This record gives sequence, C-alpha cells and structure tokens, in this order.
Amino acid sequence: MRIVVSPWAKIWSLGFLLLAWTNAVQAADLASQIVKLTGARTKLAWVRSTPLGDPKEAKPKLAYSLMGFDTQANKEHEILSGLEGNVYPWITHDGARVIVPNPAKKESYVIDWNGENRKVLAQGEFSEVLCYTRDPNTQTEWVYMANPGKTPNNLGAVYRLQLDNPTVRELVWDKTEVKKFRASPDGKQAVGLFPHPNVGVAALPNVSWQQYAKGCAIDMSPDGSGRFLHMTGRHREAVIYDQGGLNKRVVDLSQLPGIGGSELWGPRWSNDVQYFVVSGPYPSGLASGRFDPGHIHLGKFNPGLTAVADWIQVTNKKDAKDICAYAWIERKTGPQAGAKQSKKPAAAPVETGGEWPSDRKDLVFLWETAELQKPRLVLDRKGEAIDGYELAQRGMGALFDKHYAMRLAGGSLAVAERADEVEEYLLAAWKKAGSLSLEAVITPAQTRQSGPARIVSIGADKEPENFYLGQEGNMLVLHVNTSASASQGKNAPLKLCPLLAGKPCHVIVSYAPGRLVCYRDGKEVEATDKVEGDFRDWKNVHLVMGSTWDSKHPWAGTLEGIAMYARFIGSDEARLNYERYRNRIKGRKAVPKLEIEATLVERSIVPKPESLSPYTRALVVSEYEVGKVLVGKYGEKKIRVAHWGVLDRTNLPLAEAPLNQSRRIVLEPFAANPQIESEFLSDTLPASDVPLFYDVGPIELPAAAKGK
Repeated sequence: MRIVVSPWAKIWSLGFLLLAWTNAVQAADLASQIVKLTGARTKLAWVRSTPLGDPKEAKPKLAYSLMGFDTQANKEHEILSGLEGNVYPWITHDGARVIVPNPAKKESYVIDWNGENRKVLAQGEFSEVLCYTRDPNTQTEWVYMANPGKTPNNLGAVYRLQLDNPTVRELVWDKTEVKKFRASPDGKQAVGLFPHPNVGVAALPNVSWQQYAKGCAIDMSPDGSGRFLHMTGRHREAVIYDQGGLNKRVVDLSQLPGIGGSELWGPRWSNDVQYFVVSGPYPSGLASGRFDPGHIHLGKFNPGLTAVADWIQVTNKKDAKDICAYAWIERKTGPQAGAKQSKKPAAAPVETGGEWPSDRKDLVFLWETAELQKPRLVLDRKGEAIDGYELAQRGMGALFDKHYAMRLAGGSLAVAERADEVEEYLLAAWKKAGSLSLEAVITPAQTRQSGPARIVSIGADKEPENFYLGQEGNMLVLHVNTSASASQGKNAPLKLCPLLAGKPCHVIVSYAPGRLVCYRDGKEVEATDKVEGDFRDWKNVHLVMGSTWDSKHPWAGTLEGIAMYARFIGSDEARLNYERYRNRIKGRKAVPKLEIEATLVERSIVPKPESLSPYTRALVVSEYEVGKVLVGKYGEKKIRVAHWGVLDRTNLPLAEAPLNQSRRIVLEPFAANPQIESEFLSDTLPASDVPLFYDVGPIELPAAAKGK
C-alpha cells in the first residue's frame, strides 16, 4: 500500500492517517513501494543516532552511524560507524560511493556503498564538506569544503576539490562567511546561508551574492535550473523559488501522514528535482534538548513543486533518530524535465510618491528597513557597495516590527559585514567633505529617557562620541565633535526639538562648518552658526543604532529610514524627503491590535539556549483562556500566543511563567508579522485550530540583563 497525499488530505482524522501509515509499513516489501514511487532503483544514506543509555535522560550519550538502504537489496545496512555527530552524506552520481564528513575528528571520507575502501578526502581545519556536484559538461566530480570562519559556528573561505584528485583545489567563495552552501551542478552559482539566517544565491566563482529571504536548511535543485529552497523558523514548511527568487511557494510538510503537525528537519532534494527526503517528526522540538526519535521520509513533489504528491516513510527504528538523509535515484535517461520555471520578472518595489531619498549625491549609508526589497546601501573602503549587508542585532532588546523597522528596548544594531572596511570608508568620506547629514524616522517609546539615550551614535570606543543624535527627557539632542571643539570647550548637547511618545518623527540633522540645521517633518526647527570646525580629528566611526558602541545609554523606540550623507542638505530637499517617506508610511496596510486579559493554561517546551545553535533566540507558543477583551474584537474562548522565550541565548522569565496565572497581553495576528517567519518557533502543543497571535507588548528581561 502506498500513501498518496491529495489536496483534501487535511480533512482526514489524525488517527486514520496513522492507521493508513501503519498498514503501509506492514506491507510486504518496502523496496517495491519506493520503486513504485520513484520508478527506478533508489538508495538512501542517512545518519542514525542511538542512545547508549536511557533515551529519556535529558542528554543521553549517543552512538552515531552512517546508514544506507538500497531497494535492490531491500534492507538497510551500516556503511560507517564511529561518527561523532549529525552530518550530511552525499551519494556519488553513479550510486557507488558515499561522501561523508566527520567534523569532530576533522576528517572527511569517500567510502564504497558497502562500507569498504574508505579514503580520507581532507584532514585538519579544511575538512567541512558542504556539497558534492558533477559538472554536466566535463563530468568532473567536485566536493565543496570550507575553512572555519572567524565567527564561532560559521565557515570561512569555500573551496572545491576534485573527488578523485583532491590535490586539485579551487577557491569558490570568500566574500562573506557562510553557514551552509549548495552549488549548482555547473558550479556557476550556489544557494547558501551568508551566514545564518541570510538566505541568498551567490554568482561563482567569488563574484557577488543576492539575498532573497531569511531561513535555514537551504538546498539547490540538482537539475541545473537554479531553483532553491529553505525552511522557515517553524521547521515545518519548505519555501521554494525559481531562478532569481521568482515564483515563491510555501509547502507545508507538517500536515503529511505520520508527522502530526510536528517539527521536521530538511527537506533535501535527491538527485532528481521531483523527489526529496526529510526527517521527523520531532514533537518535543529540535531545540528541546530531549531525545526525540525521528524517521526518514521520501517524498515526491507535484509537477509545479507547489505540494507533495506522494510520500513514504522509509525508516521506523524504535528509540533511534534518523536524520540528514540523501536519496539517489538511478537514471538512464536524459536531463530531468522538472517543473516549468516562471519567466515573469521579479516585481519591483512599489514606489509610493517617488524615490526616497530624493537625491543620492554623496549618500554614504542607507537603511530604510530590514525588509529585503527596501533600499540599503553601505560602501567598503574602495567606495564599492557591499552585497547583502545588514545590521546585526546586539543584545536582547533589538528586534524588528511588522514593517521591519528597528524595535529597540535596551538593545542596539550595528553593521555586521566587513565593519572595519565600512567604518574606514565613512571616516574618509566625512573627513574629506567636512560635512555630514543624518536622516531618520524615529518613534520614541517614552519621553522619560536620559543619558542622553543614543538614537544614532557615530563614535569612538569610549564616550564622548564624534557625533550622536539622542534623546534627553522629551527633547531630541545632538552632540558633534569638531576640530574647533577644544577651543569652544565641552558644551552640553544641543537641544533640537521636542518629541512625542508613540508618534513617528522624520528628522534631518545637517552640518557644514558654521552651519547646523535640524528639520522635523520637513520643516526647519533649529538653526545655529555657533558650531564650527571639521572632522579632521576623528579617529574612528563605530556606527551604532540604539546605544553607544559599548552598549551604554540605550534608547527605547522604533527607528527606520536611516540615510547618511557626506554633504549639507537644504530645506527643499528636506521637505521632499519627508513627504516621500510619509507617503511610504501611509501606504502600509493597517494591522489590527488585540489587547486581552487571559490565563495561561498550556505552554510549549522551552528550547534550551545551548541546543538552539545557530539560532540565538526563539519564540515559544502558549495557550490561554481568554478572560476580557480590552481592545479589539475576539470571540473565541482560547487563544495561542507566540512569546519570546529565548533572546541572545538567554531564557526569558515569561517562558517559565507558572500556569493558571492571568496577565494582560498586547497582540497582533502572527501571520501579519512576516519579520518573524525565519525565527525559531517552538510549538509542541497538540494540533489545533485555535488562532495564533504574536505578543508585541514590552518584553520582560531577566534581572541580570536589566539596566544594561
């Protein structure tokens, strides 16, 4: 019996699905079922971990083996024992050998399918296998490997070496660190994490990369079409794209037979674009720290790669976790047909009221929001744009809101990629011009802020900075250090204009020697000729949003629309920039807010921070009984809420709140917050139709983190 997943499969009861699968497992011949699915001889390789003691222990000691299943033999066998963790194996194009890394021993191997004739491909630091390809033109087989990166858990330069002549080595990529990397068969492009969670495609060798999403578990299609996929932070959906990020489709794998809505690991394409493997289910969650047995599943996409058309569970060993599988399907025909690709060009970002900023002359830094389609610009020491740069979140209180604006409450953001080069360029540009303009849209969370609290800091390692825009009480203030500052003495920060809590304010502060002007919402509100001098004495320009470089004087509020120039900005340009950004804000779709009093009745397993890597934060889903609806409309008796349970690798108090406790919560629909799609989500509650919301209220930090 073979399970076929139809569009109406979700209406079946879970019990019926499990019964159907049980019957399938007990069918006479697993191999014949697989061959019926794939149409050819099929091999699967995966890693199996087995507890050496009680599997119910918090962290049982595990034994790892590389396993294989061949439909021709109709049985699984151990290919290699003695592995020391979960790794990704690759089966060569002829199905005869397996490539497997063993990072704990800093080795990688190629081994015959029967477990014999093991050869060491690489040793030492350069032994992390990223992928295997066979060039369709030259038939050369390549193994892609990488050195360790400067950042823990990341990888550095990526090389490829010939499988049967490992001394032939070519540099493929070193423009960014990576976490995962999957090259196309012809070696001209690769999907990767640049690094996690930045999903993008790189032009090879070593040209540039384009970011398309945030996520994990990436893969590149084997047919040379340029399709790629990744998983969301819920670890339940595969997001598939055509070449160039076109034709995005989301395939929910968690509702397939035998999964029961739980988390999964993968998916991973086979050597045929229509077929994939995935492992699971993991009802306790991948980051729970518990041992969750999981099994290998082989699936078939429909022709459009929009849904799963067929599905088979391959392994079913009790008290064992099978994971990181790869499937090889014997092919004696020409190239795969695959799904037709979209030829429709990617939709350009919708311009509302004209381009912003209106004049990009001497623009040296630009960050509208964290949304990938929005304008962003940062330059290296040569004045060339850095591909795919982003601002890195620092500390627990630095998140993004539903519009991808910075939501700051004790944390900050700073340039992540090649920060030294960026700062070197900014310093040179501002020194040469002797002028600087800063534009931003700021929404203070409150009017009682002091320090002054730093909104944008262009500073040295210690206070006072070269330049900062801050908030003192309800006033916007500015400090600028110039070559004339020493003779002028240390003065208090210049007061610019009052601010209102919760109200967006478009601000431009522009300086040239002897002329400093502040524009609020397109109008001049402060001007002085008392500030003189240039920036010749500036030593460095650490660029931080939300605090000083050493995380002091944090600011609370929302920040977006940041632009920096090496020139002065006049009143006409300031008014035009304000109008264009105002129109952008007006064009946003309103999201309804809900405020309730509710009682906590059930909570998902809270991930252990040490089990989350490469994630540093996680959302946890809880279920509440609704008491009172204070703001908005809600008619159900129960509600599910995704709270932040882990931030900056630290558990938050709310994740451990006792059951049957009532609290007030400010919420928005989970689906209306796309910025959290790539975040790790622990949802180990029973499957339910109870609506899911996202907690957008203030975040309670651990006592040790308060005041930092």
